[in-house]
Amino acid sequence: MPPARPPESSRRIEFRCLEDSDITLLVELHLNSRVASLIADGLIDSPEVASRYVAWMNNVYVQRPGLGVWMSVERDTRAPIGLFGLMPIDGGDDIEIGARLLESRWGHDYAVEGGAALVSHAFSTAKLASLWATCRPEHRSAQLVLARLGFNFHAQRLAYGSTLASFTKKSDEHTANKQLRARRESMQLVKDWQARFL
Repeated sequence: MPPARPPESSRRIEFRCLEDSDITLLVELHLNSRVASLIADGLIDSPEVASRYVAWMNNVYVQRPGLGVWMSVERDTRAPIGLFGLMPIDGGDDIEIGARLLESRWGHDYAVEGGAALVSHAFSTAKLASLWATCRPEHRSAQLVLARLGFNFHAQRLAYGSTLASFTKKSDEHTANKQLRARRESMQLVKDWQARFL
């Protein structure tokens, strides 16, 4: 079986598979009280739990190609940003997008940029028909990121033992949005050219 491939890099972000060298960072990320207060699906709160998580995720990469949780780093500095993932909700059939960023990386649009890369990965590499997202109802910044990524509110949903806000995006919506964006960019190039030369 070919080695697992993480999502394609974006302008500022590179993704890679989790490895044992990430164990300390995983624990630090989850022990941050502000980060932990937003997580609904469990904390990685010790080196032992982190080690098991890394081993499990490396199995997921092989057994479920296109899915997993990846470490993200800045392309220029190699500094860690946090985690981005595509995983089944509560082990079911619905696949959700998720992110857990280091608090120092909040407010720099990494969630939007990394989320856009994962949406593309979900529909073009993993070939998903739809993609889900869940978050705590009070997590307004996650809801704004999801709206910017083209997700629509679906309903309240019981997941991970909590009632969460759920959002969805369909593959055909993603394709239509990409085509519309390409047309707008093309029209803007024509307008720019006309303004410059005519």
